[in-house]
Amino acid sequence: MQKHLFTAACILIALCLMGFGGNEFFSTIQKSFYYRDETVNIALKYKNTDAQMRIVSFTSSCHSSFRVFDSQMKQVYPLVISEVKCVNFQKDYVALAPNQNLVFRLSLDADKLPNGSYFVQGLVSGFRPGKLMKFDVLNRPQIRSTLNQNCGKAVNKQCELGLKCSFENSKVIHLGVCKAVFEQPVTHISSAKKPTTPGPGVNSRAVDRLGRDQIFENRQILKLENVDYFANDAVTVSEFKKLVFEKSLKKIDLVESNNLLTKQQSIYLLYYFLYSERYPRSLNGLFFLDTVGAKYTDYIDAAASLGVLSMSDKYFYPFDLVTRGEVLRMIDKFLAIKI
Repeated sequence: MQKHLFTAACILIALCLMGFGGNEFFSTIQKSFYYRDETVNIALKYKNTDAQMRIVSFTSSCHSSFRVFDSQMKQVYPLVISEVKCVNFQKDYVALAPNQNLVFRLSLDADKLPNGSYFVQGLVSGFRPGKLMKFDVLNRPQIRSTLNQNCGKAVNKQCELGLKCSFENSKVIHLGVCKAVFEQPVTHISSAKKPTTPGPGVNSRAVDRLGRDQIFENRQILKLENVDYFANDAVTVSEFKKLVFEKSLKKIDLVESNNLLTKQQSIYLLYYFLYSERYPRSLNGLFFLDTVGAKYTDYIDAAASLGVLSMSDKYFYPFDLVTRGEVLRMIDKFLAIKI
C-alpha cells in the first residue's frame, strides 16, 4: 500500500513539474514608454531548464493573456470579456526539448489608455501570474521645425509659426528648410517721387533673393564646386566617410553615394564603426520622446548614455538630415570614450 502511495505521489509531483501550477514564466516588455498611437508589445516566455523533454499542459481555452493596472493598481484592461486577447496553440499541450523556449507574444494599442503610468501582468494557463511590469503612456509630441531646420513631407515636419517651408535649392524631393516669412514693405507713392524700377537686364526676383540669402549664411545651400561648406549643410554618404576618416583614420565600409544621411543613421554608423560592433544592450525607457518609431532607437539610447548625445533637449529628431557640424561633434565624442 505504501509503495502505491509513494508511486502516486511521484506521479503527482511530476505532473506539477510538467506545467500544472509550479512553474514560473518571465514577462518582457519591448519598451517602457509608449505614445498613445503606438503598440504595447509584450512577450511571455517559459524555458525548459531540465535535461529531458518536458510537456507543458494548459488548463483553459485561453492559453495566454494579460491584464493592465493603473498606478493605483486598479484593473483597466480588460474590463469586459470581449476585450480579452488570447493566444492559443493548436493543442492543449506543448512538448519542449531541453533549453527550448515557450513564447507567447501579445500586444495592446496604447491609444486605449489615457496618459499615465501602468503595470502589465502576463497570464499563462497552468502557471501562476507573472510579475508586474511598469510602462508609461504619453501623448505624441507636436514637433515643429525651427529656423533653418529641415521641413516637408520627407521628414514629416512643419515649420513653427512665423516660418515657412522653402524648397528652393533642395536636392531632395519634398525636403525644405524653414525660413522667415518676409513681408514686402509698404511704399507710399506720391506725385513728387515715383518708385524706381530695376534697369534693363536686371532680374528683380534674383536681387531680392540674394538679399534674403545673405541674412541666412548658415542655411542649407546648393552645393557647388569651390564653395565652402557650412556647418549646417546636410551630409552625403561619401562626405560622411571622408569626415570619419579625416578625424579618426577609420575607413567605413560603405558604398560611395550622394544620398543624404539622417541623424539616426549617422548615430548607428558611428556607434558601430567607432565604438562597438556589438548590438547595444537594451535600456529601460527612452532618452528622447520622438524616437519610439525610429529604426535605431537602441543605438540612440546607448549613445545618449555614453554622453555622445546631449539630453538637454527632450527631442532627438531621428528623421532629420544630419549636418556636418553634428557629425563632427559626435565623432569627437565617440573618440573621447575609453573603451
